[in-house]
Amino acid sequence: MHRRLETGVASPRRGVAASELALILPLFVLLFVIAVDFGRVFYVEYIVINAARCGAMYGSTNPTCAQDTAGIQQKVQAEAKDLDPKLMQITSVTGTDSAGNPCIDVTVNYPFKMVTNYLISTNLNVASRIRMRVGPVL
Repeated sequence: MHRRLETGVASPRRGVAASELALILPLFVLLFVIAVDFGRVFYVEYIVINAARCGAMYGSTNPTCAQDTAGIQQKVQAEAKDLDPKLMQITSVTGTDSAGNPCIDVTVNYPFKMVTNYLISTNLNVASRIRMRVGPVL
């Protein structure tokens, strides 16, 4: 209940809370949207890292699998089923590490469009590069 002055006129503080809320609410909504957007970025980054790791694990099983780029791409896309496969760029390169052991590098790039594109650049490139040693033929 609001107190009324003896004259019957409403208190001068009436409506202050509503006007404060009207000033602060857009800032809170913006902060919430930014937090959700960064959560989406970290989720996509997690998917890209795991997809690159799956492709590298497949390629590291033996030298034949390391040369199977179609199989590596299939494993990466199967792991990243929540992402658009048309936008994903997958590369795999075989080589040797510093000790001379055969290894495979799998790189996955994914362009990510943020909702809050007015504050931060509209497109982020989420990328992961995983290197694993290729196992011998058993």
